[in-house]
Amino acid sequence: MEIAVLLSSYNGEKYIKCQIDSILAQKGNFNLSLFVRDDGSNDNTQKILQEYEKKKLLQWYSGDNLGPAQSFMDLLYSCGEFDYYAFSDQDDYWETSKINRAITKLKPQTGPAMYFSNAEMVDSQLISLNKNVYESPPKVDFCTLVCAGGVLGCTSVLNNSLVKIIRNFRISQNIIMHDYYSAVICLLCDDG
Repeated sequence: MEIAVLLSSYNGEKYIKCQIDSILAQKGNFNLSLFVRDDGSNDNTQKILQEYEKKKLLQWYSGDNLGPAQSFMDLLYSCGEFDYYAFSDQDDYWETSKINRAITKLKPQTGPAMYFSNAEMVDSQLISLNKNVYESPPKVDFCTLVCAGGVLGCTSVLNNSLVKIIRNFRISQNIIMHDYYSAVICLLCDDG
């Protein structure tokens, strides 16, 4: 099984090493490839990315500042074919079982599918603030999603079937957010 982790960076020198290390520490029966698009950083983010690339731990490129939504979509359009695709923010930290949990939920799905989960809030030292992003499970029906959003992109994993549809209907205009857009497309494909 092949997994692409897509990370968009912008002036992320403070936390990006921690996040990259947590991505590379993922455990499970899969091959993980990390792709980073730097959105025009002017701090040491690109230097950090170069260090990881020299060790052949990730692939990265830099581009004009597009903002997070377009930067993530550029990654999704250009990273190649994989079984699953995960979005990653530059300032998060992933538990070692994150990808494996998502794949376990997605594997039985035969059509376009997307997984997302709750997230624990922590301080800059990764000490728990004893609070989750969602206080109760978010509603993901079409009306609620379109009107209120609610998909936590940094926990999102998409299967190949969904990504093929997103790539086939590539949009040229700006979207609100990559995670929101992916979730709406997934719901539009739901035949249930």
